[in-house]
Amino acid sequence: MGQYQAGKRDFPKAELAQIDLRRASLAEINLIGAKLGGACLDDADLSSSDLSGADLSGASLKNANLSGAVLEIANMTEADLSGANLVGANLGKANLLQTNLTGSDLQRANMVGADLSGADLTDSVLFGAILEGTILNKATTIEPKWRLVWELINQGKPGRDLQGADLSRAHMMGVDLSGAILEKANLSGTNLIGSKMGKAILRGADLSWAVLSGADMSEADLSQANLSWSNPMMATLNKANLSGANLIGARLTHSNLNEADLSNADLSAANLSWATLTQVNLNHANLGESDLSGANLQGADLSEAILQGVIINETTQLDTKWLLVCKIIAGEELDRDLSNSDLSGIDLTEVDLSEAVLTGSDLSKTILTRANLRGADLRGANLRRTGLSRADLRNANMNKADLSGADLTGADLTVSTLGSAIMSGADLSEAILTAANLGSVNLVMANLRKADLSGADLTKAGLIHANLTGASLCEADLSEANVSGANLMWTDLSGADLSGVNLAQANLTEANLARANLTQANMVEATLIRTNLSYANLEGSMATSEQLAQAGSLAGATLPDGAKHI
Repeated sequence: MGQYQAGKRDFPKAELAQIDLRRASLAEINLIGAKLGGACLDDADLSSSDLSGADLSGASLKNANLSGAVLEIANMTEADLSGANLVGANLGKANLLQTNLTGSDLQRANMVGADLSGADLTDSVLFGAILEGTILNKATTIEPKWRLVWELINQGKPGRDLQGADLSRAHMMGVDLSGAILEKANLSGTNLIGSKMGKAILRGADLSWAVLSGADMSEADLSQANLSWSNPMMATLNKANLSGANLIGARLTHSNLNEADLSNADLSAANLSWATLTQVNLNHANLGESDLSGANLQGADLSEAILQGVIINETTQLDTKWLLVCKIIAGEELDRDLSNSDLSGIDLTEVDLSEAVLTGSDLSKTILTRANLRGADLRGANLRRTGLSRADLRNANMNKADLSGADLTGADLTVSTLGSAIMSGADLSEAILTAANLGSVNLVMANLRKADLSGADLTKAGLIHANLTGASLCEADLSEANVSGANLMWTDLSGADLSGVNLAQANLTEANLARANLTQANMVEATLIRTNLSYANLEGSMATSEQLAQAGSLAGATLPDGAKHI
């Protein structure tokens, strides 16, 4: 082939039968219709060559490089292509009868209409190979995985049981898998463009990196499925069950997800631009950093969804509530008057609502962990079961707000106003409430373990059965408060005003009440084991001598009868 070395590339219909061209460099050569029967081309470089219509029957092409080569309609009957590189080669309608293809690399090869009757494809790599119309027979040796792929493409029928099947990295464009059982099947990296998978069961299936553009998956069960970094662009997923699915980085541009269930799904960094998400369930879904530009989410439920970093624009269609939420999370400059707003059931973690007016607003079940609500006006707001752990509520006004069952663990409520608020069952463990106004507040069965209430105003507060173990209430005003049945073990009440307080059946074991004012206090059946009552004023209180005998110290105390303890 000296002419090739001289630069010539065109050798159509060349007569080269039985020629020895082993290890020859023949990249991009034109051998259309050439006669190469019985030729030896072992280890030859024939990449990007054109061998369409060539006769290679009986030829030896062991370990040859035929990547990107055109072998359309070529005759390779009984040829030896073991170990050959055929990546991206065009073998359309090629004759491969009884051809040896053991260990060959056929990734992304076009084998449409090729005849592989009797061919040996043991250990061949067929990822992405196009097998539409390919002819196989019983004598064809091929891995069960690829025979199954071939069957589904060429002999497919709806409703097949393919549970746990390995169909990864296969080329299955337009395949009919409607109603198929594909639970926990491996479809990772598979080309499923335009496929039919309506009502298919794909629970827990792996579709990561799968190409699903234009696929019909309406009413399919994809719960807990892995679709991370998949491409379902323009796919139909209406009424599909995607609850708990992994859709991280998925490209869902222009897809139809009308009435789909995406509750608890992870859509972080997903591209949902121009997607139809009407009436979709996104409860507890993670939409962090996702792109919703131009998407239609009218009627969607985004309760407790993660929306940090979500991209929206003027063409995004959102209900008023969720549009406001997205703007709040994005930190957009808003009118600080948000009174009577519906912000319930939302994840507003670390949001800045300082000085905001939220009077009468509904923030029930909203997550406001570490949120900045300093100086906010929350009078009469609904904060039932709201997550406010570690929130900054300094100087906030929460008069008559409903905080029943709210999580305020570690929250800072310094100098906040909570007059007549409902806080029954709230968790205020380790919260800071120094100098807070809690007059007439309802803290029945609230958890105030290790809370700092020093200097707080708790006059007429209801603390029935509240947990105040280890709390600091030094110098606090609890006059006329109802603390009956409360747990005050190890609580610091030194210097506190407990005049007229109801401490019936309260547990004050090892509590510090030094210098406390307990005049007229009801201490019936209160536990005073090792309680420090030094210099406390117990005049007129309902405490028996038996109770007082259990106290750790009564030094300098004024006893119920007005006498001084010596």
